[in-house]
Amino acid sequence: MANSPRPGVWALERSTDKGQTWQPWQYFAGSEAECKLFFNVSVKQTPQTDEEIICTNEFSKIVPLEGAEVCYFRLI
Repeated sequence: MANSPRPGVWALERSTDKGQTWQPWQYFAGSEAECKLFFNVSVKQTPQTDEEIICTNEFSKIVPLEGAEVCYFRLI
């Protein structure tokens, strides 16, 4: 790990069949405009159901350019 920028626009996907297929779980973008442009979804901070796919602008700002963390994990 090193100091690096956070990703600007990205998607978190999940698999419910042990990795055979993957579906969007949550979208991240730096602004409302990017949520609309890249994912055609409005910014929403909290899903209302377990199946709702939201786009949030938390955790997606390019700054800070140092001290940011990106964690990867795999759910099976």
